[in-house]
Amino acid sequence: MFAPILSLALAAGNPADGNLQAAQAASQSVTDRYMAAYALCAVRDNHDRVFQSILSDLDDESLEFRYNDVFVKNPVRWASNCRELHIAATEQVYFKGDPLRHALALRLMQVDMAADHTTSFADKAPLSHRAPPSHEVLEKQLAATDNANRRARLQQAYDEAFSLAWLPHFGECVARRDPQATHAWVLATPGSLAESDVLTALNASLGACLVEGRQLHFSKSILRGTLAVSYYRLAMAAPQSTPPSTPPSSSVH
Repeated sequence: MFAPILSLALAAGNPADGNLQAAQAASQSVTDRYMAAYALCAVRDNHDRVFQSILSDLDDESLEFRYNDVFVKNPVRWASNCRELHIAATEQVYFKGDPLRHALALRLMQVDMAADHTTSFADKAPLSHRAPPSHEVLEKQLAATDNANRRARLQQAYDEAFSLAWLPHFGECVARRDPQATHAWVLATPGSLAESDVLTALNASLGACLVEGRQLHFSKSILRGTLAVSYYRLAMAAPQSTPPSTPPSSSVH
């Protein structure tokens, strides 16, 4: 069962964990730029495969296996026919599952959805999502050790996996509640006045999709990517015969 969420904390850079170093943030920023360049080429040269991968609800390992022509787990050095991607020979760059999924979805939005004017997703069935981590398994692991450090690592790993599994539900909830603001914010230039204005308009939906519980921290880039995936999947989903009376909640049991 998904634990409830109390509030959303947006950071300017990477997810805030209190121990993040400036060098790590700078490194991630460089990787994000590389992924954006790679996404541009991947969507341009392999649109259908990228399209299929974004519409799926596969976990990272399954994505890398089924779409290994798009999702690569080895260090990225170059990409065929991608002159926009310039990686120094001395750099070790990895494109990991969800960040790459987000970059690809953002590029699909820019290419396929720039002129979309959807006002409601009420006719779309609930999306399928990856299963959350098992709390029962965590309890068994915690019960099997008295080592405080190991218990802390187990809890941290569970919390991180839970957060990743919960975000798509949150993204779907927000996109359903305000498709127009979601679309506008995803496509707004990061750091622009337009982005700030649309985020203010989106705040009501962001708050409505949170339920009482614990706090979750993640960056604007993760939120943007999450909403891009959710909006794109909803826009491309086939209509259902009987629209639901209310949007689904981001709380999943």
